[in-house]
Amino acid sequence: MAFANYRLLQSLGLALGFLGGTFLAVSFKLYILMILLVLAIMFYVLAEYRLKQVDADVFHGQIEVN
Repeated sequence: MAFANYRLLQSLGLALGFLGGTFLAVSFKLYILMILLVLAIMFYVLAEYRLKQVDADVFHGQIEVN
């Protein structure tokens, strides 16, 4: 899930960079790509944190796995 979010946002950033190649300045495209990269990293960290919470709950017996 985390890598899917990361790759989705990475692909979206690259697509926007190619589509706006003739319309946008290079500095503006770099800002867009940096923002999308930060969002992708945040989603990755969030997914890893949630996975760690679920693993901890299963390990401590708070959630029963069938």
